[in-house]
Amino acid sequence: MALMSAAIGLDGALQRGEGSVSAARLGEGQYEIEFGRDVTGCVYVASASIFQPTALITQARVGKPNWVYVGVFSPNGTPFDAGFSLLVFCGR
Repeated sequence: MALMSAAIGLDGALQRGEGSVSAARLGEGQYEIEFGRDVTGCVYVASASIFQPTALITQARVGKPNWVYVGVFSPNGTPFDAGFSLLVFCGR
């Protein structure tokens, strides 16, 4: 099993990680993270770096097999910028 990680800052910058290559902020509360291999079919787990109720969604990027999308939302569904950590577990 392969384990990769990324720590993403509020501005979308990749701060550190294992197997992660780059990251970008796409818009308010929307980020994409690039890894050095295909992460299609892997499991993505994100955790916010703030102490307030937050919902995060993770999903593969369509047409970008090395990328993961992360969305950060308040409890009422409003996207907002926040730093977070992302773990990617791959069985192959």
